[in-house]
Order: sequence, then structure tokens, then C-alpha cells
Amino acid sequence: MAASLLMKSSAFLYVLYALIWVVSTGVASAVTVEVAHVGAPSDSAAVVPISLAGAGGESIVAVEVTVTYDPTVAQFDSLSSVGCLLEIWASAPNSILLSTIVPGPVLDTLKVAGATGDNPLLADGTLLNLHFTMNAFYTPTTRPLALEYALVNAGSPPTTAVDGSLRVTGIDGTIEVSPQWVGSDMPVSATVSDPEANRDSTLADSLSITVQNGADFEAISALETGNASGLFEATIDVAFDTTTTAGDGIVQAQPGDSLAFCFDDSLDSNGDTVPRCATVLIISGTPGTVELTNAAQPADTLRVKLQDPDLNTNPSQPDSIRISLSNSTTGETETVLLNETGDSTDVFIGRAFTALGTGVGTVGDTVLNMQRGDLILADYLDLAAGVGVAVPMIDTCQVLDPWGDASGNGQLRGFDAAEILAHVVGSAPLSGLDSLSANLDELAPYGAITSFDASLVLQKRVGLINVFPVQLKTSANHPQPESSTAPKRVAVERMVDVVRQGDHWVLRMDQRDGIVAGQLFIENFNGRIVAADDLGDYLVVWRRDDKGLHVALAGAQPLAGSGPLLHLHGSDAPPKVRAVRFNDGRILGQLRSDFSASRPASFRLLSNVPNPFNPETLLRYELPGWTHVRLTVFNALGQHVRTLVDQPQAAGSYAVRWNGRDARGVGVAGGIYFYRLEAGQRTAVRKMVLLQ
Repeated sequence: MAASLLMKSSAFLYVLYALIWVVSTGVASAVTVEVAHVGAPSDSAAVVPISLAGAGGESIVAVEVTVTYDPTVAQFDSLSSVGCLLEIWASAPNSILLSTIVPGPVLDTLKVAGATGDNPLLADGTLLNLHFTMNAFYTPTTRPLALEYALVNAGSPPTTAVDGSLRVTGIDGTIEVSPQWVGSDMPVSATVSDPEANRDSTLADSLSITVQNGADFEAISALETGNASGLFEATIDVAFDTTTTAGDGIVQAQPGDSLAFCFDDSLDSNGDTVPRCATVLIISGTPGTVELTNAAQPADTLRVKLQDPDLNTNPSQPDSIRISLSNSTTGETETVLLNETGDSTDVFIGRAFTALGTGVGTVGDTVLNMQRGDLILADYLDLAAGVGVAVPMIDTCQVLDPWGDASGNGQLRGFDAAEILAHVVGSAPLSGLDSLSANLDELAPYGAITSFDASLVLQKRVGLINVFPVQLKTSANHPQPESSTAPKRVAVERMVDVVRQGDHWVLRMDQRDGIVAGQLFIENFNGRIVAADDLGDYLVVWRRDDKGLHVALAGAQPLAGSGPLLHLHGSDAPPKVRAVRFNDGRILGQLRSDFSASRPASFRLLSNVPNPFNPETLLRYELPGWTHVRLTVFNALGQHVRTLVDQPQAAGSYAVRWNGRDARGVGVAGGIYFYRLEAGQRTAVRKMVLLQ
């Protein structure tokens, strides 16, 4: 009905005004009717102007246009003349402006007609605006708005029709990566913002990001952070490697390489699909470290530790690498295989074997020839120490022969123990390889040379030990899998007394168990030192200076029980003993300060300290003269638990430690216990409480 009315009305007006136009003006020049090219995002409004050009002075009184469009791309909403040339025709008397839609099998047709009797068009401009709603499209899509028919004033002046178009546009996507400076084993995160990639608002979408480093090409999937956020995130690991494997999900790179993170922005603001890439990443490496056994004798096993995150090329399993060890004297080189200690630990360890030899051995047999004075090099070229920089990492091993040879004569003898003790007291300091050879405990070469090293020499000489602690793989001499040094030792304290015995002083201990070496400093003493009777096989060395007496002692067999260590002759005043250390500081001597060094006036059994106690306590007593002493512990039922002392003792003050164990070494239950002191004809008993 509307179409019929439009056609009848327009035909009438055109005939009427065409006759008037022809009569009054004659033939006129052509005018241009043009449909604009317009782009708009999906699901948004699009306004398409239809303009008139070349109409100046033509006095146009009738217009008819026909435009075809694709309804799958946009839906026609309305025609608007507000602010346009035909605005007055839509409302003025004796004027008309009509439109209609004619659906087609593929394209729909919009027909517009207008005419006036009083308000002719005399200028160029926009005739009217067509309003569309864009459908949902996420890829570049452009459809023509074809101006199939354009007529003004019944054909005079003639018209030139210019087609337009509707184009789907989007919002420009972005991609960001972090960090921009990347070391190995550092995942790179990429974040994409692209609203058009949000295809389904009911679930999280995904898009593909490509990562390229030369021939290494990886594709990773970025997942939307929400159901309709339009933000997509993905990560990829970077591994330092000289080779690349495309498609393995890991980017292999070297310092100085650049990585390009790109995605296809499927619909930009111009309606095109364009690639968008992140800022190029400059890959920087993490400096590595290499550690080698500090010192060794021929036939020792050398241990190597390499720590470098850049070598962890496969985070899901341990990696391996080969480095070279060489003898700087002979030039012999052997290759050592280092294996990672676990998945992504970045720590690689391995070992090499050695033999006594003065020249180059068999190349490739993994055995390195060496002799005293050689220097072994562990040489690793860190290709990823910095941005585009390769840095050599070197550590060395000093060769000595044999361990313990403090005298430097190439043999291990008891004399070497004496040389070490002389070094300890400062009378004959060691240096060079002799000093290195004399440091034998598990903390060597970082700890000091002590009397305990002399004891180790003696123990090795008599066959109590086969190798020195410094040679064991757990010592600080070797690089440790988890740290650079061996675990620290925990020292224990034991009480030390200086008591008067007849005409001299005695340095004694309540508990000498396990002691094989000691060092001490004595002030206020100018006499001579004699080792206790059961230290007959011990070496004792001392040196006197203006500050006092430096003493060092060492033996092969450990002491046991309570008793004296040294007899100090030639001084009436009590010597002042300082800095008492045993077994390289494993045992610290604590001088008892609450006991007098003079002869006690009477027999006394003192209260134990502490009381109550757990797990041990000191049982204290005083003797006015030489006598046989028996100190025993009983439980509350009167049953014998342990005998702590059963021997003759000189006059003096004593303290015996009880550790809460019976004669078999088994811990006793908590409760009340008694200790009884028998000294000659005298007996005393006291009570103590063991807490559990």
C-alpha cells in the first residue's frame, strides 16, 4: 500500500514539475548524486549520507533515488532529513518525502522519492541520511551500497550516480609482553587486548600468538581472562641453547637475540586484519659459576660443579653439559660430563679421575695425569653471561703429593705431625704447598691449620684412617651440590680445671672422651710442661713469647674418661689457662671459675648443678688430700645405676658430669636419684632430680 502510494505520488509530482522545469529552464547541466562510504563497528549504528553536487542554480523540485544493500551485513532502520537539504520537504505544505523497502532474494532495495511545489533546492549538500544497524562481524567485511537509480526533475538536469559502501570496522588490538629484558628460565608473559576476539560472551575465548626467534617459530594459545573481558594472556619459557627446535613450546635463544610476539588483529579500526607485535625483547643471560676441587693429590677424584640457569634447556627433566679440564703444565685436556642435579635446579655436577704422571696421558680416557706443583683448570665459556657477551669462567685445583706432607719431602711421616704442631704454636710457620698439604680436616682449605691436622697425620700413619677428611666428597675441599662449603660444626663444651697436685699444677678434665688434639695458651707460667702418663704417645709442642706459652698436642688414639692432660712444673702461682680448644674446635674447654685452685680445707660433697636437670648435671666434691675416690649413682630403690669415678685422686676440687645414662649407655627414666662419694674412710650422699 505504502509502495503504491509512493509510486503514484512521485509520478504525479515528477510529471508536474518536469513540465514546469522544461518550459522554464530548458536543458540543464548534470548533477551528481553520491552515496558515502561508511565504516562502523559490529552491533553499532551507521549513518550513510546521500549527497547532491552540481545543483547550484538548478532549482531542483523533485528527487528519486534507489539504493540496494546487503541485509546480512546491516539492517536498515530509518531515513532522516534533519539538518539536510530535504528537511523542509518532509514537513512543508505542497511537499512530499517518502521511502520504502523492497526485499530481494539477496539484496534489499531502499526507494526514496521527494518533491515540492514551493521550496526548490538551490545549493549542494547532503540530501538525506540513511540509518543502519551493523550486524555482528569479526573479520574484514565490506558490502556495496549501490545507487541503482537517481533522478532529479524528471531527468533535467541529468544525474551521475556514485555508489557507496558499508564496511565493518573494529577497535585496534594491542599486545604487551613482560619482562622486556629476559634471562634464561624466565617465562615471558604476553597480554593481548582485542574486543573483536571475544566471539562468545558466555565463555572464555582464545586466540593464537606466534613467537619467533630466527628459525625458531612457536605458536601459543592465549586464553581470555573472563567470559567477555577481551583480554587474553599466555606465557612461554625461554631457554638458552645454541640449537633451536621449532614447535616444541620453548623458545631457544642466545644473548643478543630478539623475540617477536605477534597476533593477528582480525578487525582493526580501518576494517582490516593486521598483525600486531610486541616490543622486541633483548635476551640477556645469567652469569654462571664453575667450581673445582681446591687441592688434590694424584689418584684423587676431582669434582666439578657448574651453576648456570642458562643451561637448563628442558625444565621438565635434568639436562647435561660437557666441559673441559686441562693440566696447565702438560697441556693435557679431558672432557667431563656434568649432569643436572634435578629438574630445573640449574646445578650441574660431575667428576674426573686422576693419575700420577709427568706427561700427557691417553686423550679421551677421562683420566688426567698430574704431579706435585701442577695446576688443573676447569674452563667453561659462559655464552650467556650478558647481553651478547661470552665470558670464560675458570676455577683451579692445586696438585700436591701427598696429603699431610708438611715437610715437603714427598713422604708422609710422623715428623710431618711435628711440623704441623710447630706451625700451630708459631715456631715454624708453613707456607705454599706445605701449608696446603698440612690442612687435612673437612673444612680445609678454608679453615686454619690446627693440632687436629697433626693428629690426622698420626692416625693415617698408624692405619686408623685410610684417607684424610679433606679428600672426602663431603668436605669443603670439593664443591658441594647445594652449597659452596661443608656444613658448619657444632662445638660442645667440657670443663677444664687447674688444680694443685703436690709440688706442681695439673691441667685436668672430667671428660676427655674422644680428644686427640688440643691447643691452649697459658699466662703467668714460666716453668716446664710434661704430658700426662696416658699421653705418652702424644706429641706436645710449645713456644714461649712475651705474652705467654702457646701449647699444641696431638695423638693418634683418642683419650677416655676423666684425668689430667698436662703437668705444669716450676710455678707456685696458679697458671692462667686461656683459649682451650680440642679437636679443631669441636670441643671447647671451659675453665671452671667457681672452684678454687688452692687445696680444699676439708672433705665435701657439694650439691650438683643444675638440679633438677635434663639431660646432664655436674657432681661436685672437694678433697683435702690424696685418696682413693669412688663416685656412684643410685636410683630411688637403692639400685646401682653407674660408677662415675673409681681411682686415686689428689687434693683438689672436682666436678664430674653425669649425662643421665646407665653403665650400658642407656638413658634412665626421670625421677629421684642419689650420688654417693666415698673417699678413704669418708662417705657422703646427696639427692638429685632428673626431669623428663
